Amino acid sequence: MSVLSLQSHVVYGHVGNSVAAFVLQYLGFEVWAVPTVVFSNHPAHGSHRGAITPAANIIELLAGLDEGGWLGECEGILSGYLGSAENGRAVLETVKRVRTVDARIPYICDPVMAHEDGFFVDSDVQDMMRELVRSADVVLPNATELAFLAGQPVDSLECAHAAAEIVRQTGPGLVICTSLPLPDGKIGTLLVEDETWLVATPKLEGDFHGAGDLFSALFAAYHLADLYPGGRLGLAVSATYAVLKATAEMGGGELALIQAQEELEEPFESYVADLLTGPPAAPVDPKPPFPR
Repeated sequence: MSVLSLQSHVVYGHVGNSVAAFVLQYLGFEVWAVPTVVFSNHPAHGSHRGAITPAANIIELLAGLDEGGWLGECEGILSGYLGSAENGRAVLETVKRVRTVDARIPYICDPVMAHEDGFFVDSDVQDMMRELVRSADVVLPNATELAFLAGQPVDSLECAHAAAEIVRQTGPGLVICTSLPLPDGKIGTLLVEDETWLVATPKLEGDFHGAGDLFSALFAAYHLADLYPGGRLGLAVSATYAVLKATAEMGGGELALIQAQEELEEPFESYVADLLTGPPAAPVDPKPPFPR
């Protein structure tokens, strides 16, 4: 099973494709990683070198895949940080091209734009991200990004649910809100589809560069494995939490991805998703058969 992943690449650390490729390959997927930017490191370190990938380069790489006949083997598309609005248009063109081969191929969009302190991309990228979201099957914004996409505040579970429904009306069938503050010092991850599911975990203190990219890759894996929605959410959150906890124990910052790699498939703690709305889920095997 092959996944086309279009997002950032860093030489040092684990963000964007530098985490997604490892996670998906560890779980048995082929990954076609196309960099939207190539940086020496995450900018949160205070300085970085590198550059945004020109959109023409992205289009050229994808044309090569198309000419080789490999786009027909793609079974999922994942996008993250764009670097520029032009790169967003290249991603959109890619989605359209892949869907001309097979309209059923799922597009999973992580609209990487902002954190709780505000936006770190310009208005052109924000506008472009709206277009990508409308074309996506699955969207994974954090609470700040969801508020932007829905055009209303997201400061409670009820507000997040309402905002996710607004975004669903624009195109994507499944919306997940991450980093949702909950009472009692917990963090929620809310999945809204025909059913609504919630996973709550303890809040971990510290910086975790690439945490959202880690979660999006894990959820993509479980989504492509066709596990039921609550199962996808619980397993992806559990593995993410395990890696983040290991990272916190090492002082935070760059993800302890290599040190905690076994947690990707067998997390030490299991966080089960609670069904908030919708019919009861039928009993299923909670662990999907990954490609390997």
